[in-house]
Amino acid sequence: MIKARLLLSAMFCAVLLSACGSSPPVRFYTLEPMQGARSSADVASTIGVGPLRFPDYLNRPQIVSSGENGKVVVAEFDRWADAAASTFQRALTANLNSLLDDTMAIEFPFGGGLLHPDYRLVAQVNQFSTDIAGLATLDISWVMVTADDAEFISSRRSVFTAPAASDSSYASRVAAMNETLRAYSRQVAQLFQAAADQ
Repeated sequence: MIKARLLLSAMFCAVLLSACGSSPPVRFYTLEPMQGARSSADVASTIGVGPLRFPDYLNRPQIVSSGENGKVVVAEFDRWADAAASTFQRALTANLNSLLDDTMAIEFPFGGGLLHPDYRLVAQVNQFSTDIAGLATLDISWVMVTADDAEFISSRRSVFTAPAASDSSYASRVAAMNETLRAYSRQVAQLFQAAADQ
């Protein structure tokens, strides 16, 4: 009887310890592309999106935030569903396809080298994160050129910010980051369309 009680006590303690030692669930996020379909089914030109370069500290599964005094905060349990650079490039490509009527955006690498886009959008993402107050910032240096590099459509550094609804919620932070990417997508589409209409 005593042995049975000791065995039950040991099992109970083991269950409690395993419960206490379990990690919180990991939450996964992605960037939501803009809604909307192109009004024309005809494709007059193509834009190759990429390569896009990300700093190594940002291009990881965990979502990164900027803390005080240059501190970097890595969210172990709040992660991108894919690498940050891949998520960013995929959403940017989808956004441009929603914004441009007769131009199709395709992701780098372009069909394993089989596709040759008419234009290329190449970028260096300098910052894509939120600060301790939840303010999202996209700082990106980029150039859009014709495929043969003969003509520059645009070359600039763009910075966009958007406040998160809640500085403590990663869902809100990701939504704010998504807004900065949408603002950048609209800028790219407007500049490209203006050049194409000339």
